[in-house]
Amino acid sequence: MSVAAIKQQIDQMTEDERFYVAAYIQHLENEEDAGYRAAVADASSRMDSGKKVSFEELVARHDALERAGK
Repeated sequence: MSVAAIKQQIDQMTEDERFYVAAYIQHLENEEDAGYRAAVADASSRMDSGKKVSFEELVARHDALERAGK
């Protein structure tokens, strides 16, 4: 399939479908990024060792980021 054909299909997609296509493309790029894979492995190891964030802390961090406009 050509790039032009793919672009034509994307043009016909709904906003939700485009969102999922974009997320899938980002997923493919992340899988090829050794730095990203290492960061995920490191985060997983920290969680396995007990360094986790409670739901309440997660909500507080999210709220702080929203207040900061991020």
